[in-house]
Amino acid sequence: MSKYAENTSVSSHKSREEIENTLIRYSASQFMYGWSQEDAIVGFAMNDRQIRFILKMPDREDVIFWQTPAKKTKRSPEQASKEYDKATRQKWRALALVIKAKLEAVE
Repeated sequence: MSKYAENTSVSSHKSREEIENTLIRYSASQFMYGWSQEDAIVGFAMNDRQIRFILKMPDREDVIFWQTPAKKTKRSPEQASKEYDKATRQKWRALALVIKAKLEAVE
């Protein structure tokens, strides 16, 4: 089974912006975003509740970024970086979808 949005071209920045705009549309009273090498976090306040999503980020050194799918050749640093960026974009698109779905379900 393929991952949701695994071939998305939407940047991580655009997905974060979309999350923020979605929260504004649903009347969030606060919004925050931050990141480390391992995780990204999105938090917001709405209806006297504080909500936090912690998004586990891919490990840049993971072998999946450095080997081709057939595992016969090693990717160049540029190719590995593109694969890492692709995985990061996928994670942010999935989070944007989850937040939208949860807010719509509660609405």
